[in-house]
Amino acid sequence: MSAVISGINLTGDSSSYHRISDKLYIKAMTAFGVVGLLWFLLSRSLIRHQGSEVLVYSLFATSVMISLFLILIACVRVPHTGSGFETMLSIIKCVLYYSCPALLILVQLGVLIGIMSANSDYLYTNVDIPYIFNVFNMTAVVMLLVQMFVWNGIVKKILGKGGKINPMTVPGFILAFLLTSIAISQLYVILEFLRTDC
Repeated sequence: MSAVISGINLTGDSSSYHRISDKLYIKAMTAFGVVGLLWFLLSRSLIRHQGSEVLVYSLFATSVMISLFLILIACVRVPHTGSGFETMLSIIKCVLYYSCPALLILVQLGVLIGIMSANSDYLYTNVDIPYIFNVFNMTAVVMLLVQMFVWNGIVKKILGKGGKINPMTVPGFILAFLLTSIAISQLYVILEFLRTDC
């Protein structure tokens, strides 16, 4: 056990599962994010299909879910004292404490997936999608990627696999979260109220 974050040691052996190293999970987490970005770029320019936005945001959500699995396993590896119920409470508190950024990202992705799935027919069939929709959609994707990049570094740091946490990490994450939330709210307004007027 090597890395200590906020007084709690989360790194155990080099693996979250006896045959698969943590690095493989981290690579999978990164891969889903990269594939999501690539599919977003392709679906906006070359390959249009129904539900493309839902697929992109679902790929991002899968990446974050993998990271939550890593945090859960890391919290389980920490030695716990007390009864089974106390151990379970300790693990839950540990996961909630360390995975707060990931949960915020998942909330945003859940809202985006809901908005995009409810309007997938319109987004696929309508060729006159408001330009401002693309601006806010791109803003949401970029700011989500910033949040996921920061979260990726935090996960690596927690697991003792490298990663850097500098003084600008928290302010950068909060700024990206706020900008994403603004973009999501504008996407909702455009799709639910303004699309018939455009």
